[in-house]
Amino acid sequence: MKDKIQDNKKAPAKRTARQNLALAGVILLAALYLVTFVLAFMKSETAQVLFRVAIACTFLVPTFLWFILWANGRRGRTKSPHIDTIVFDVGGVLVDFTWWEYIKTLGFPDDFLEVIFKDPRVREYWAEFDRGVLSFEAVRQLYFDAFPKWHDELDRFLNEIDKCLFVYPYTKELLRRLGQRGYKLYILSNWPGFLYDRFAERGGMDFADLVDDAFWSYEHHLLKPDEAYFEKLINKHGIDTKRALFIDDMEKNTKAAEGLGFHAITFKDYQDLVTKLGTYDVRV
Repeated sequence: MKDKIQDNKKAPAKRTARQNLALAGVILLAALYLVTFVLAFMKSETAQVLFRVAIACTFLVPTFLWFILWANGRRGRTKSPHIDTIVFDVGGVLVDFTWWEYIKTLGFPDDFLEVIFKDPRVREYWAEFDRGVLSFEAVRQLYFDAFPKWHDELDRFLNEIDKCLFVYPYTKELLRRLGQRGYKLYILSNWPGFLYDRFAERGGMDFADLVDDAFWSYEHHLLKPDEAYFEKLINKHGIDTKRALFIDDMEKNTKAAEGLGFHAITFKDYQDLVTKLGTYDVRV
């Protein structure tokens, strides 16, 4: 399992572009006045002309720098002419949920891991968590009944699985920037209620405050790639799918979105996402 501990040492603060431009303007004006002073001291005829230039630059330079910053800021806030809505999956896109790596660290017997990774009933019952029709206890009992030999291991697995949830370092800044550029942002996720509650208690769901609405499967009792789940989101918010982008780490889900008219990106990693967003003129 990858190390989640991040280095908290603060790097030396770097000057912003605004600060660099302001410093350049100050240096330019100071240089003009200094040269003017020197020439005046030397009784040069050029001093008077240079003094007028310095006075003019005192007004023109700040105005010019302000225009550059304004133009740059305006360009930075530009929204894509093709996309106005972006819909995100959560697990594997905004949140790291590599449970298959985590479970290997818990010291379970190999034959139990064989069951977890290969028996189709394990994923079938997990889908019931996602669907949210049955209670946590009812779904857990399905596991116990199916695999009585592994009762204790399954109990530990289900009680500790939320410990492998981590928000990716880029998630909040990505959502914040896209929101500032004017995109409508939504979440459409297959997500169990018990994991939502546990992660929210740790403050892990704060990123959802940065989107316009979040659809969680356990609340709507539908799962991707079911078109009905997509259509609930589309109908509630009047989404024009031709101007909407759907991002998910599972191809079956992006294919379903494309079938409804969405543009879609199958998520691989953050840098790949930034590159693919660029093909739609979506700036991050």
